[in-house]
Parts: sequence; structure tokens; C-alpha cells
Amino acid sequence: MKICILTTAYPRWRGDTRGIFVHDFARKLVEAGNKVLVIAMHNPNALIKEEIDGVNVISFNEKNLNTRSDFSKLKYLIKYFKIKDLVKD
Repeated sequence: MKICILTTAYPRWRGDTRGIFVHDFARKLVEAGNKVLVIAMHNPNALIKEEIDGVNVISFNEKNLNTRSDFSKLKYLIKYFKIKDLVKD
């Protein structure tokens, strides 16, 4: 199964504890045989695209989201990342 997780809290690098619970959940999903894509807020010290413990992670620039409503943020993410294309494989 392909699973996409949108989150505002996710480890920014290996060993970081920010949002570790989301990473642990995603890692367990991978261990169960799923393909997991996490889309998380960008931090200047984080990579834009990386794989951590089998979990594919893409970071986005949160500056583009600061003045938007929750619905607008979701529409922005869908358009910006073309989420349908990311989860196709």
C-alpha cells in the first residue's frame, strides 16, 4: 500500500527528536511492507528530499503557508507537490 503523511513535525536530520513519533509510525508502516512518503515543513538545516529508515521524506517551505487557511494550505501542497504524481510509482 502507498501511504502519504502530511505533518508539521518531523525529524529534520538523523538523530533529531522533533516529531520522532511520526517517524516511528512511518517506519513501522514501512516494516509492514508499505511505501511511505512523508511531506513535512522545511527547516534550513534539513534536506529537501531524502530517505530515512526506508521512509521517503520531502520538505516544503513553510513561508508559503503562513497566511493561508488550513484548506488553502492543503490545496497549495497538492498543487505544489503534485501529490498525485508523487504517490504514483
